[in-house]
Amino acid sequence: MESTLDSYLKRIISGKSLAEIKDICDFSLKDQAIELKATKGIASQTCKFTPICKQNIFYIVTAVIFNEKDELLMMQEAKSECAGTWYLPAGRVEPGENLVDAVRREVNEETGLKFEPSTLILVENAKGNWYRFVFTGTIVGGLLKTVSLADSESLQASWISDINQLSLRCRDILPIIDRARTYWREKHFWHRSILPVIQSHDKILLRLIMVIKKKANNRLHVLSSEKDGCHLPVCEINPIRSVHATLKRFVQYIFNNQAPQHRPHGVLSIEHSGFPLTEKDGLCLTLLVSCVVPMEQSSPRDSYSWQEVNMEIETQLLDHLTKNRSLAFHIV
Repeated sequence: MESTLDSYLKRIISGKSLAEIKDICDFSLKDQAIELKATKGIASQTCKFTPICKQNIFYIVTAVIFNEKDELLMMQEAKSECAGTWYLPAGRVEPGENLVDAVRREVNEETGLKFEPSTLILVENAKGNWYRFVFTGTIVGGLLKTVSLADSESLQASWISDINQLSLRCRDILPIIDRARTYWREKHFWHRSILPVIQSHDKILLRLIMVIKKKANNRLHVLSSEKDGCHLPVCEINPIRSVHATLKRFVQYIFNNQAPQHRPHGVLSIEHSGFPLTEKDGLCLTLLVSCVVPMEQSSPRDSYSWQEVNMEIETQLLDHLTKNRSLAFHIV
């Protein structure tokens, strides 16, 4: 019989939502403030955060699109502060908009073309309230914007064979372009198609799939929380800290400040909705993390435990631990 935890893991890996446990949070900002005060005597200035799109939470979508000639789709900026320079189609997600609809809209507004995203290839984070979601995919229609069609969104768009000949708005897109080109050349060796799961959240959340091997039988185990029923550990992301800083504090809390050596590998799912339009526009990132030490040397606090997963889930999780088999997550 399949366990609850195995069921959750299977659904995440297959790109489905966990709607029935979306409001669970083991380590809220309030809990983090209490823990910080108790362990270090420091008062936190962030005990509550309600994400409101384009006010205190900023989601950026970017598209890296190649044609059959390996040419890259670029747009020429119209904004006064960077007019005439070139950049990837990109922009902010609007309130009430999901991430996929947002990247379709941005590509169409800035290039005149209709874009169908096939997968995310990268998620970037600065602080807990700034995220850039980089998509790739294919053009399915539309008319390429020429100078005669210039508007406030862009001056024109073009398929570019040599990006080094362009005056770029910012060179931060160069490694993103290289990553997307490598994805298309080595697609079968990369992760499955990962697109955002349409699921609303009131907070900015980090869900952990933390794996470890048991030395006695070499079987894979996953960290489970028993708070309010069995589920994967979830914490609230501090809006003034990076996701990795939040991860560090959460793991320290779970293991009573004796955290095992661990490594984040990448994202397995992103849950976001943006609809219906409200004053709450959160998300949930599911991050895959592996522990270096054996399970026998790592004991979490009460209400957390290691649970053995079935062989099918174990094989899938081990596959996602290898290079490029999970969605890259970078701090910028």
